[in-house]
Amino acid sequence: PPSFPARYPATVPEGGVLPVQVFVNEPGVWSLLLEIPDLFDENGQRLIPARQILYRVNDGPWIRGSGAPQEFYTDVGATNGWRELRIEFALELLGNEPPGEYAVNVVVSAIREP
Repeated sequence: PPSFPARYPATVPEGGVLPVQVFVNEPGVWSLLLEIPDLFDENGQRLIPARQILYRVNDGPWIRGSGAPQEFYTDVGATNGWRELRIEFALELLGNEPPGEYAVNVVVSAIREP
């Protein structure tokens, strides 16, 4: 890139968008959480911290990953069928990262308050 920091959109899956479908049929508050871990090489050396992986939900504002579960969506009550959310990812490089391709595994989980 001509300068740093440089942001690169993810390319897979589905053009960098992770579709998440949720179905809730109970009353109460429910939330979806996203966990993005730091990226490590095969020797356990940290390559990229989670804060350099950004995400946004349904074209909303970009949010930095943190390495801990982050609440990214909350609602109340039933969804009246399946609700789909689109999570888009990007990688921010600062210039000191080793060259190459990076793969990120994320964990999406749901919680419900009684």
